Amino acid sequence: MKISKSVKTAIGIVTVFWSIYLLNLFLPIELRQYGLRPRNVNGLWGIAFAPFLHGSLQHLLTNTSALFFLLIVSFSLSQKLTIAALFIISIGGGGLVALGFFLQWFFATSLISLGFRIAIAAVIVGILLLLALAGWERYRVARKKEKDEFKEVKY
Repeated sequence: MKISKSVKTAIGIVTVFWSIYLLNLFLPIELRQYGLRPRNVNGLWGIAFAPFLHGSLQHLLTNTSALFFLLIVSFSLSQKLTIAALFIISIGGGGLVALGFFLQWFFATSLISLGFRIAIAAVIVGILLLLALAGWERYRVARKKEKDEFKEVKY
């Protein structure tokens, strides 16, 4: 994917988070109540909604700026892979992310949790993991190719 298209796509995704934050400011209902709430059945919805909710403007700014740059890099690597990763990580719960949120929900106490769990940090870590694994795979393939070429050289 061209870098300009990667930037436009990243802007579109980050705009979703800003839109939800601004919507929360103007709605009579507090959307952050749909964050992950430990040991409360109603708080299970937070497994799906927590990545889209932020507690403050500073919180949103720091998370979306990191996400923005990571999305540009990952979309430049592979659009399909990045979209699949985003779906698995944020929308579908994403295995370990959902398990982590569930474990937070189940084990966190009111003394530890400070209430709701919200933010996109799990998605940021997921994109970092995607980039790390993609880099490792490219390194592994290049290394194998280098070894195969070395074997073919006759002296």
